Amino acid sequence: MLLAKNNHHLEIKNFLHKNICKYVIDYIDNNINNSEHWNSRKIIKLENKVSDSIIENVRQIYINLRPTQKLLNLELISWDLGGDHAWHDDTIYYNYTTITYLNDNFKGGRTEFKDFVIEPETGKFIGFDSTKLHKVNKLESGKRYVILAWY
Repeated sequence: MLLAKNNHHLEIKNFLHKNICKYVIDYIDNNINNSEHWNSRKIIKLENKVSDSIIENVRQIYINLRPTQKLLNLELISWDLGGDHAWHDDTIYYNYTTITYLNDNFKGGRTEFKDFVIEPETGKFIGFDSTKLHKVNKLESGKRYVILAWY
């Protein structure tokens, strides 16, 4: 696990093992009928305990990730072709935002900040202050899967 911290964000490569990422992707795809749809995104909220033991273990990782802050929202999200998200911050509800990339076999869909862009890698985690303006560029090919957590 490689940890990089700078003034912008915290980045941890291989935060989740590739096998776990694949399992979560399959979980999303198998439970898509139970998801909420928002624009080109399909969202599975993990607010409460989950019966799937591996997904519950993943949920517990995020609950314990920031011991001084309460996990307020945890979502498994798949992005369809053409999906994007305009410039925004997350401060209306949250203090800290995290994104964990479950795959990287897509084109576009990069998380962009005013002065840098995050290159997705399977299992990579980024965390940042929710005041940071960010966006997701248009997904040009493939499907984008992430775990979003807010504190």
